Amino acid sequence: MKIVKTSATLEWITPEPMFTIERAGRTCYKSEDEFTNDSAAKFVLMLIARGHEAMIEHASASFRFVTDRGISHEIVRHRLASYSQECVAGSTKVTRKYTIKELYDRGVLPQGKTHNKTIRLRSCREDGTIIRNKIVRVMHKGKQPTHRVTTKLGYIIEATGNHEFMLLDGSFRRLAEIDIGSCVMVNGRPSLLNICDEELKHSYLNMRQSPQEIADSFGAPYVSVLRRLKQLDIFVKHRNDKSPEKYNRNHTAASYAKMHGTILKQYQEGREPWNKDVREGEHPSVDRQAASLRAHHHNNQPKKENSNWQGGGSTGYYLRLVPPGPCELCSSPDAAEIHHIDRNRKNNERSNLVRICINCHDKLHYGWHVGVVAHPDEIVSIEYVGEQEVYDIEMEAPHHNYVASGFVVHNSTRYCNYSKEKFGREITVVMPSWLRQVEAKEARLTWAAACEYAEVGYFRLIDDGAPPQVARSVLPTCLKTEIVMTANLREWRHFIKMRLDKPAHPDVRLLAHEVFRKLHENCWAVVDDLRHLEHDYRGE
Repeated sequence: MKIVKTSATLEWITPEPMFTIERAGRTCYKSEDEFTNDSAAKFVLMLIARGHEAMIEHASASFRFVTDRGISHEIVRHRLASYSQECVAGSTKVTRKYTIKELYDRGVLPQGKTHNKTIRLRSCREDGTIIRNKIVRVMHKGKQPTHRVTTKLGYIIEATGNHEFMLLDGSFRRLAEIDIGSCVMVNGRPSLLNICDEELKHSYLNMRQSPQEIADSFGAPYVSVLRRLKQLDIFVKHRNDKSPEKYNRNHTAASYAKMHGTILKQYQEGREPWNKDVREGEHPSVDRQAASLRAHHHNNQPKKENSNWQGGGSTGYYLRLVPPGPCELCSSPDAAEIHHIDRNRKNNERSNLVRICINCHDKLHYGWHVGVVAHPDEIVSIEYVGEQEVYDIEMEAPHHNYVASGFVVHNSTRYCNYSKEKFGREITVVMPSWLRQVEAKEARLTWAAACEYAEVGYFRLIDDGAPPQVARSVLPTCLKTEIVMTANLREWRHFIKMRLDKPAHPDVRLLAHEVFRKLHENCWAVVDDLRHLEHDYRGE
């Protein structure tokens, strides 16, 4: 049995919170001309003194609490806050057709909810095998700060810092705890167009580049650009084409049918092609056609001697550039192909080549729907992209994860199966703060004995074949849990007033004190009038 302490960590806070509050407040008071370098704190103190705390709601913060299940049930009573363990942006693809937001919007309607039950997303077993799994529910988690994660092979996802990604050993770790250079498990189609939506919109709408010009600029396939433009709902047929007059012949289906019928009738009445029986040397057009066929026919010479050869070579040529070995993604011994990471077959630098099996090669080029095994990929960048609406999915047990934009991620509603090796066959509990006092030695021994008895009962049930979600019913309320709470600063003031006061539970008071201390360090004027509660807490 492992024993840990209660703790609170500041995960995120609105940039320059007091300036944000002042800007909103002065807009309300029509006093924008009174901004100075040091006016924010004075203005916030004035708002609180007047009781005009509505302005404080324009700034927010997120805290991560490590506590027990009993305390977490007290925390979630603050209904104006948002609680989350994992969330991804609404644009995240969870099937070839639907984003997670589209699944949530469909679930609002009765027919959409019924249809969602028939959809099978992809989950990952502990051995890396991809299976089809049922959706229990899709959840909207409100607006939260998100980060964009990009991998070496081009996978991109936007998620909150507390969203969990699958690692090489099958465990899951929060994004905030993952560094650039770490490997996460992926199984989907990487982005072939490495350009953000804003830049793509600028190129298409403002610079008036055609899809083909954008594709040429970024070395991406034309169809990838076309697909992204349609996803953004900004694609217009023939827009930005440099020769629009060729589409303005006013033809209709009927006119095309009439034209086809006229030409067919002419040939039936004896019309002959203009170049019939005309040999090379007898007409300049025939000479040009013959020269072109001779220069570009694909069978004129093999490999480098072929007039159409532009670098690279056959699969055998590529294989000679990479040392023999298994598939670098799934470790399959049948690795008889080479993948170009940047999709440029002329770039045969070793860092751009990956020895790969045919299944993984198809998966990288055609999408996750053909992939059956997850593989590791290296994170090359993690960047903050602001607040946006986020969502999550609860998957059917026992595989509480799903593939999102190619990444294997954990779902929101989950439980710990302590029989797994990564937990060392032991539960983790939180010792109440009162028991850590010197004079509570006998009570501490009694508490530890009760927890150990529950642990023994849990593993006996597991060994007897009980599912983990059934066996956990005997576990104590002091079982460790983690929860992230996001709220505006006005709600955090209410949290401190309620939970730092003397009648509150000792452990929730400990968390409230940490919240007060962290907020006082970052925006002291917002909570300065609550110092008497902290003094009472520290004086006990």
